[in-house]
Amino acid sequence: MRRLLVPVLVVAALTAACGPGGAAQGGGGSHGPAPEGRRAAAPLPSSAQSAATVARPTPQEISLDERSVLLDVVVTPRPDGLRVVSWWGCVETGCRGRRAIATVATSDDGLTTASYEPWSRRRWQAYAGARDAVPSVPALDGLLQQPVRSMAPGGAEGTQVVVAGGDGATLLPFEVAARTTDHGGSWETYDVDLGGEVLAYQSGAVGLADGRLLVLLDHFSDETLARPADRWHGLWASDGGDWSTYAPHRAEFEPPLGPAPGGWSPVVALDARQDVAWVRTWDSRLYVSRDDAATFRQVRAR
Repeated sequence: MRRLLVPVLVVAALTAACGPGGAAQGGGGSHGPAPEGRRAAAPLPSSAQSAATVARPTPQEISLDERSVLLDVVVTPRPDGLRVVSWWGCVETGCRGRRAIATVATSDDGLTTASYEPWSRRRWQAYAGARDAVPSVPALDGLLQQPVRSMAPGGAEGTQVVVAGGDGATLLPFEVAARTTDHGGSWETYDVDLGGEVLAYQSGAVGLADGRLLVLLDHFSDETLARPADRWHGLWASDGGDWSTYAPHRAEFEPPLGPAPGGWSPVVALDARQDVAWVRTWDSRLYVSRDDAATFRQVRAR
């Protein structure tokens, strides 16, 4: 079975500062007055001066920069709408390291406010919250495991979900799903069957309130980075409570999703919190669902 590798390109930008003055003729640099008759150094061109004194962009400028991409997001329901906290970063050559956090409060009647602040790991973790610990599931010993948020009623009290796979590169293989409704006292496990020998890789999963497992399958083991297989790349949902059988989940998106380059999924991440599920798209848009992933509508993320 061919392993799908998703390379990560790391671009390092090096900057050099030029010190004043070069070496004097016949020895080291001189800090005394210039000899009589020597012409004073010409001032720097205005373009060089402006480049040397360019101010660091503000968090708002970083967030709104057309080169910035949506790196992560957390959506929380409020009595009058949603609170969206998004993490933006410029990843192009020459602007690496420019990151910012945008907090958007939006109500159902369209009123929107936004604030911006510099990004830091500590700030973002405070907004995103601690990652859920992987519960102990004896049947999944030896597999790569990932905890999944459950939107089932009372999920915070008793329902836990884990997806797992045997071997992965960058993405997690989607081979086994497990759930408990009694705080881990007992687990139901399901071997995922997508037909044939194909192995799917997932980039997010959510346990829906109606008992289904929603999962983002955007890569498969029988394809390469340059040529996706002829199958649905995007959201898949289980056949009710049977988490071994899955079919494409064609939710309604408003506005409709545009195609991604190369035939890949336009959806690149899936997550949920309380009664809200959301997806990110390849072109840095945010869609939110409040009806158990039946419909998604785009909301402002900066």
